[in-house]
This record gives sequence, C-alpha cells and structure tokens, in this order.
Amino acid sequence: MVSKSFKKVYQFKIRLLDIKPPIWRRIQVPESYTFFELHAAIQAAMGWNCYHLHEFQIVHPKTGKEARIVTDPDEEAFDSFSFEQGFKRITEKQDLTEEQKNIFLHMHKMIMENREPVFDERKEKISDWFSTDNNVAIYIYDFGDWFEHEVKLEKILPRENNTHYPNCIAGKRACPPEDCGGPGAYMEFIQMLKDPQSRDIELMHWYGEDFDPEYFDLKTVNSDRFKRYLRSCV
Repeated sequence: MVSKSFKKVYQFKIRLLDIKPPIWRRIQVPESYTFFELHAAIQAAMGWNCYHLHEFQIVHPKTGKEARIVTDPDEEAFDSFSFEQGFKRITEKQDLTEEQKNIFLHMHKMIMENREPVFDERKEKISDWFSTDNNVAIYIYDFGDWFEHEVKLEKILPRENNTHYPNCIAGKRACPPEDCGGPGAYMEFIQMLKDPQSRDIELMHWYGEDFDPEYFDLKTVNSDRFKRYLRSCV
C-alpha cells in the first residue's frame, strides 16, 4: 500500500480494551491515510490477520454526534431499508389499534433519529476526523469475539526523511489469537497459565505450547508484518 504525498504524521496509541495487563501499540501513519489504511496499519501492528469484519466509531467533528465508519455503507443502507420495510409491514398488515400503531410509529421515529450516520472507510481521511480536540476513536474487530481498541491520537508530527511509514515505534504484549472467544475468554486463558495444575491440555494445544502473552518484538513487527498484512488487507 503506497501512501499519497504527505507532510505530517499522525501518532496513535492503540490499546485493546477489557484486557489486563494492557496490550497496546504505538504507530505512526501518514496524514493522508484513509480509515481503511488505518485499519490495515492497526491489523499489522497488533498482529491480527484481517479475517473478520471491523468498523470505527468516532464523534463527527462537525455535528458532535457519534458516527460509524465502515467497510460497506451500501450494506448498511440495505439493512436500514429492510428495517423500514419490516416496520411498515407490522403497522399496515397487523391487526393493531390506533394506539398501538402510534406507539410503533413513535418507537420507529426514535430509533431512526438515533441511528448513527455511516461513512465509507475508503473515502474518509483520518485528517478530516482526528484533531487535538477530537482525538479518540473506537476500532472494533471481529463482531463475534468483539475486540474493542481505543485509538488515541497522541501527536501530529512533521514527516521525517528516510523513515518508512506506517511504522510501529512501541508496544507491549502479544495479540490474542484469532477466534479465541473475545477478551473474557482470553483473560481466562491468561489466568490458567498462572496455575500449571489447572491447565487445559486441549486449550494449550489450540493456543500453541509456546504461546507467550508477554511476547512483543518491535523489530519483527516492522521487518515484515506491515508489508505483508497491508497487502493482505487490501
């Protein structure tokens, strides 16, 4: 993935929520990045494999309301249309009193008014959303396991010559394996590792006998992971 021309670099700290001790990465990416490119950089730095769906949630800088930045806004629009049609069938075809219909219509209005606006991650640039005043987003990966990441803008820096972007400049601890069951299941596994007598042989085999939750190697991340995963996420 080749970035467009840029002069500034956005430094983010990515922290997995609901897991202790914390798993985090600090990355630097071009200001010209879209949210899709930021997604790919997060995947690469964390150690995920782009197997699952994802989305960003962030406050819209102009409206002050929470917005969702997703892979396929058209699919979201279809879901909204399906919801509308379902509601229409209920109110038109069901044997409802006027009072019941009014209750349903009021519920429908409230739901539609509170639905977050949806944006295309391939079109939205991070520089249009993140600022020193609007510096936090939530990145959700895997809607089954539901891993939430806090994406916090720490600094906006000048681009350095002879530095490859994106890059990971710091981090702690290994990323949970894909499909491990989510933060709760992963925390249970970490606790099990502390008590050799309670270890589940089958679970240990699934994770890998050599899995070390404290392992993180910055050189390994920057040597090949960015290039490999950025390609796989396209």
